[in-house]
Amino acid sequence: MGSHNIQRVSRRFRYLFRGMAITAPLLTLAYWLCFNQLPEGFRPLQPYEITGLSWSSAMLAFLASLLPLGVAIFALLTLSRLFLLYEKGVYFSMKNVALFKRLGVALLLWVPASFLYNSLLSIVVTIGNPPGERLLVAAFGYGEFAMLLMGGIVILISWIMNEGRKLEDEQAHTI
Repeated sequence: MGSHNIQRVSRRFRYLFRGMAITAPLLTLAYWLCFNQLPEGFRPLQPYEITGLSWSSAMLAFLASLLPLGVAIFALLTLSRLFLLYEKGVYFSMKNVALFKRLGVALLLWVPASFLYNSLLSIVVTIGNPPGERLLVAAFGYGEFAMLLMGGIVILISWIMNEGRKLEDEQAHTI
């Protein structure tokens, strides 16, 4: 009964992550195309004072957002593949270990992608401002540190899973 529940829930997560990977770029594009029509609360671009974005600036902002979005899609597809293995009842194979490691790498990659995105976005949304009111934002904060820590932990877990898998394989072949 437990294995069946794991498989059922894993299938749901696989569909969820696959759906998120498909819809995320479309929603991001829609966000930037409709940026000027969004209510103030849906335009979280502080500290920038923006009354509106030109079409070209919105497209550049979308292109900049592809950096973290690409990493997020990579992570979502990795999770989808991992949950496909769980759905098939595969829990501790080399494929699981490799997918865990990829997930950790995705978390680590999020940091430079986010850093570049925020820097590029600050240029894109303030380039039309008069000289002296343009910004270049470069920030590394708690969120980035936490993501590095989580990425390292996930990679460590993949390493531990691999060692456990090796031990289990050795015991299975010992007579």
